[in-house]
Amino acid sequence: MAMKYIISILLFTSAFVFTNCGTEPKQVPDKPAPIASDIHSKLIYFTQQKSISDTFPLPQDKHQTFQIRETASRYFESACARTVDWPGDSIATLVCIREYQMAIKLDKKYWYAYRNLSRCFSRFNRNDLAMESLNKAIEYGPGLENAPELYAMRAGLFYDTHNFKAAIPDFQNMVNIGYSPQAYYYYYLALATLKNGEREKAALIIKNAKGIDFSDYDLKMFEL
Repeated sequence: MAMKYIISILLFTSAFVFTNCGTEPKQVPDKPAPIASDIHSKLIYFTQQKSISDTFPLPQDKHQTFQIRETASRYFESACARTVDWPGDSIATLVCIREYQMAIKLDKKYWYAYRNLSRCFSRFNRNDLAMESLNKAIEYGPGLENAPELYAMRAGLFYDTHNFKAAIPDFQNMVNIGYSPQAYYYYYLALATLKNGEREKAALIIKNAKGIDFSDYDLKMFEL
């Protein structure tokens, strides 16, 4: 089992419930954009972005246009639908970023938009912006009991960026509330603890996980 990829997979996996967006407003051209034939020239603006609120010239593409919408929820729904229709498409993700930014501009406490914006930034390996967005989602979200996915995402992002000490509390939160899959969060709590230099404590986490099936996990590093 390729355990080293599972964090990234969980970070990018999401499910959305959409409502009918109704009649779309008249399309409005965006600011002048880089040449559409070269995605790398478009991304150069993005890689220089300093914060989650910064905007950049969007690619011009007949399939991925930006439209002005009236409400934060309309921007959110459009971005979610775009993600489903164009999974993994770089241009679509750039447009989604702008749409989530517009949603947040209209509703600064729209934590769903911050959450999804974090996922978009992660697709471009902008972990700094992904973390900034995620922390905003947690700030405005309903809390651990009602939105544990936010803390699970942050634990994974901390782990992926080798900030194991910071990842431990969020993995511990997942264990404490019994977030599923439990074996996964126990394992990565122990692994983050091990990588933080606490081998004996890491082994105890696995030993004390009564009734948890770790048959799919390699426990050799814990000397078990």
